[in-house]
Amino acid sequence: MTLMKDSTHIDIEKAMQIVKIVVESYESREGLFSVIADPEEFSIPPGVERGSKEHALFIMHNLPVHHQIKLVKFLQKACRFYLSKSEFYDPYWISTNFSPDELDRLAEVLGEELGVRFPKECARRWFEVSKKLVERFEGDPRKIFTYHNFDVESILKEVGQWRGFGLNTRNLFIRLFREYCFIEAKKLEKLEKLEMPVDINDVKVTLRTGVVKLLGEDLVSENGLKPRDKIIKLVQKAWKEACTKVDIHLLEFDRAFWSLGSIYCTERICIQCPIHNCCDLFVRGSATTVGGEKS
Repeated sequence: MTLMKDSTHIDIEKAMQIVKIVVESYESREGLFSVIADPEEFSIPPGVERGSKEHALFIMHNLPVHHQIKLVKFLQKACRFYLSKSEFYDPYWISTNFSPDELDRLAEVLGEELGVRFPKECARRWFEVSKKLVERFEGDPRKIFTYHNFDVESILKEVGQWRGFGLNTRNLFIRLFREYCFIEAKKLEKLEKLEMPVDINDVKVTLRTGVVKLLGEDLVSENGLKPRDKIIKLVQKAWKEACTKVDIHLLEFDRAFWSLGSIYCTERICIQCPIHNCCDLFVRGSATTVGGEKS
């Protein structure tokens, strides 16, 4: 194991190997990537043009409310919601028909249509997205980038002040808008300021593979950082360093790794996984085969 300078528990060589395998498998749609639905299939409602203002609004409103729901299931519901009630994705319509003190009806609709876990909080987030877009960006999320001259650091600071756009969500916001052609990647400045948006599934895959091995010190609060935040920083650091060393853009890896963690690894179809030979869980014999039996 090659140790990183200020850590005693990150296997950077294994991380580099996994980065290359995951990106190559994703791009060629090999193994699991060929048999399980890609989230992208459900990220654009039927009839909506990729990269359009409507597509941007669809993603912008859904981003801060999709937490703790299986991604594909949420996106399928969101597409149906858009097709039946597209006005709810219109920031001007939302701003006209609701107010900060009268969001119960919006909460009820979001709960019924999207199955969000905390409808009242999601309603506040949904309303704030619309309100800020109307007041500052002419109702168009794409103009956040032009307003900030495509400066990633400035954009992250901007959306970081919006309700529901925590560290992971605002980094995911940059990736999705770059990915779906809302902006040209070459225009983005200070891209090194972007961090990998890590969720619980990313953490699970990272630990299962043995790229990060937790020590006792990681499970206690330190310098104001809770154990969860410390672990996320370790995961971000490992993959960012690995991507730099193998010259693969962090955003390219993150997209593939996001699919692997949020869909594929949760199904535990281990033998089809492109990185099963790099996975400590599989090598130990405690992972599962296609039929759900232990390998």
